[in-house]
Amino acid sequence: MKGKILIFLLTFLFSSVSGFEIPDFPVARVNDFASILSEEAERKLENILYDYEVKTQNQLVVVTIPSLDGEDLETFSIKLAEKWKIGKKGKNNGVLLLVVMKERKIRIEVGYGLEYRLTDAVASGIIRNYIAPYFRNGDYEGGIFTGVKKIIQVTAAEGGEEFSNENGKKELRKLLIIFYFFLLFLLLLVLIDIVRYIAFLMRGSNLNLFEWILLFSITYLFFKLIFYGFIYSGRGGYTIGKRGGFGGGNFGGGFGGFSGGGGSFGGGGASGSW
Repeated sequence: MKGKILIFLLTFLFSSVSGFEIPDFPVARVNDFASILSEEAERKLENILYDYEVKTQNQLVVVTIPSLDGEDLETFSIKLAEKWKIGKKGKNNGVLLLVVMKERKIRIEVGYGLEYRLTDAVASGIIRNYIAPYFRNGDYEGGIFTGVKKIIQVTAAEGGEEFSNENGKKELRKLLIIFYFFLLFLLLLVLIDIVRYIAFLMRGSNLNLFEWILLFSITYLFFKLIFYGFIYSGRGGYTIGKRGGFGGGNFGGGFGGFSGGGGSFGGGGASGSW
């Protein structure tokens, strides 16, 4: 394995003048072009990724490179995914974990089919909380193994809740506060209506409760406004979609035990540093 990588590195040294040249095919599921993994760690990681692919049909590839030499991280990552065609056609289930040593950058690139589990926020959390801390201590093997483990757990539905967006709890608290204020406001309207209805009765009104609600109830008016507002806002509508895709963003492949067919790729994922 190290011999193959040495050949790749020599090729890049003499043939690439504008940055790291992406090989036509990966060495395996683990492509340590920066030589930061021991042979034992590389074999162990390769076995983990193989077992993961067999069990889930998802494809996860790990790549380390010495430097981007001025190229944009996201652009390089997408080019790499496109050229190697990670993932399966129709399932779009490829994931790329990219580590760039000189620039101290990390990128998790996610295929369309796994974005609903490995969201941008989750990928960012994995980089920030599980990979970068190891890298800052110089433990690159530990960071990569931990990151791979978390990616596998999330995409295999074995504990994705643990890596949900850290802002999710804050958003939930905000929603709960809004809901509580809404209930208090609603209770206030009901109390006002009760007082007003009693006043109507004391004045000798002949209206029954149902008639009074239809004609004079503030609470009823409030819900009626919400109802009509919901209907008319729904007519206009709006769409929440994915980010714009990148041209040619297809995964697939057939290499070193892989068998892919070209899953779609739309720029999902996250970047970080250490």
